[in-house]
Amino acid sequence: MNEAMKQNNKAVLHEQERLTDPAYEKRMQKQDYFTEQAKMEKDLKNKGLNSDKKYLFETAVQAEKTRRKKGKKKTETYGWDVFNTDSLFKAYEKRVKKLPGEDVAADKSKLVDYMAKEVEERIEKRNVFSRRRAFNDEKDVSSINERNRRFNEKLERNYGKYASEIKSNLDRGTAL
Repeated sequence: MNEAMKQNNKAVLHEQERLTDPAYEKRMQKQDYFTEQAKMEKDLKNKGLNSDKKYLFETAVQAEKTRRKKGKKKTETYGWDVFNTDSLFKAYEKRVKKLPGEDVAADKSKLVDYMAKEVEERIEKRNVFSRRRAFNDEKDVSSINERNRRFNEKLERNYGKYASEIKSNLDRGTAL
């Protein structure tokens, strides 16, 4: 009887932890994963194989799942990486999909017109995206980079009224 009460109490505490802890499910999945990996390593060791050969014991479903996971990793282009070979190839594929049928390919004048139209569309699209300048070009430059510019703006905001006389004297050349 006492043993049954202990097991019941343990089950109640386990259920309470499951319901209150938001990371419980993830933690249990991680624990299951590691126990499964340890079991796999033990099986491989018993059969005299390296851990490199664990794919030999995967089912077709597991192999398909890992292949899909690897295929899902989508390389996003950004910054300096915009003109890499993958992104250029993707752009090429997009343009090929837009190509009309074989009737245009047979007539060279239609093909030239289509190419000119495509170039014009790309120029229009490029003109839509323009970078806003963060600074005023007519303003005097008193900084060497963006961080220094912000620092100078803070100084001017806090100490500008005190330093205006010194600045004017420096400009005139009558500073002490």
